[in-house]
Amino acid sequence: MKVSWVSVATVSNAQRDANAQIVKTLGLPFHKGAGRLAIVGGGPSINSHLDELKAWDGAIWAVNGTINWCLSHAIEAAFYTIDALPPGKWFYDLSRVKRAVLASDCNPELIRGLLSQGAKVELLPIPDGGPTSAAAADVLSLQAGYTNITWFGCEGSFDEGTHAFASAEIPDWIDVDIGGQRYRTKPEFVGQSTIMAEVIRKFPQAYSERSGGLLRAMVEHGADHDVYQVSNSLYAKMIPKENAIGT
Repeated sequence: MKVSWVSVATVSNAQRDANAQIVKTLGLPFHKGAGRLAIVGGGPSINSHLDELKAWDGAIWAVNGTINWCLSHAIEAAFYTIDALPPGKWFYDLSRVKRAVLASDCNPELIRGLLSQGAKVELLPIPDGGPTSAAAADVLSLQAGYTNITWFGCEGSFDEGTHAFASAEIPDWIDVDIGGQRYRTKPEFVGQSTIMAEVIRKFPQAYSERSGGLLRAMVEHGADHDVYQVSNSLYAKMIPKENAIGT
């Protein structure tokens, strides 16, 4: 079965524009990098790359809650996100963050909270991409000055656990077939993996992955996939094509 997925933003464009205007008044510097960058998502595969990340000879951005996993394993990383949610909506504790690299339209209260705990906060341009922070990092990393980018923990699929640490449950899962293999995932991970795989396939000299899973399958076989099964909760939210707007 072929299914089309549409990303829905958690924060409106108007709110993000308002955030950017406030953040601009904070006078924070833009992040500048060079050379290698590891973008570390929270997928369980990161447990297989612990030593590699500890010895990484470059910068590391920890996506969202992955910052706590990195800090707990003595991995020097900066907290990275493009998420514009206010602090009260965050699932993860950010009290240990001492360095942050954030999109310049993130919530200003989140930024002020990090500054108040002594964190060094640097900005990135307003992202022109998504649907996740990990996926948006493809362009943002180049804009910051990095020339070699590797994704860890961004496999985009899961077995028993979705992350290498405690995280919210995912009731709206799907099973997809690619290259003769089946992967359990969720719609936003399909979008994320599609974007990353296309970038890696087109620009292998600049982008690579150390994640495996759905992402690697899309790199090797392309993003075309069949949906084999969806959870009951997700099925209840799906809109038949004949009822979709614009058809």
